[in-house]
Amino acid sequence: MGYIHKILSVVTVVVLFAGCGNNSKTSQHISFADEVRLPMTPVKNQGSSSLCWAYAMLATIETEHITRGDSVNLSAAYVARMFMREQVDRCFFSKGARKISTRGVMPQLIRLIQTYGLMPYDSYHSDCNMNATALKLRNMIKT
Repeated sequence: MGYIHKILSVVTVVVLFAGCGNNSKTSQHISFADEVRLPMTPVKNQGSSSLCWAYAMLATIETEHITRGDSVNLSAAYVARMFMREQVDRCFFSKGARKISTRGVMPQLIRLIQTYGLMPYDSYHSDCNMNATALKLRNMIKT
């Protein structure tokens, strides 16, 4: 036990002294210049939902369209609604064994697009919290 205590003491002292470096500030100025400005889609607010995978993949698709000269604004809410519908079906038919979640990965979005298609943001947008919706659906299925 004493050996471990000595090793931990030495490691602690080394870490403390390693952090005590030269704290002088440098007055080096770095400037950046835009050499090429690539077109991209504006950032969308996903709120506190865990649908980052859907927003990221839709932004990638939108940016690809913009670089080709076509502007699209796709609805993450529509894809999320279809994903939640699938989650509810799986949870119900498995008698609650499969949980409802808004977590996913980008390839799931491609599958959802192939199955349900896409909607423009202007036609289908929602400000509801999908995490709260998933929780409500879980509680409904339990009863």
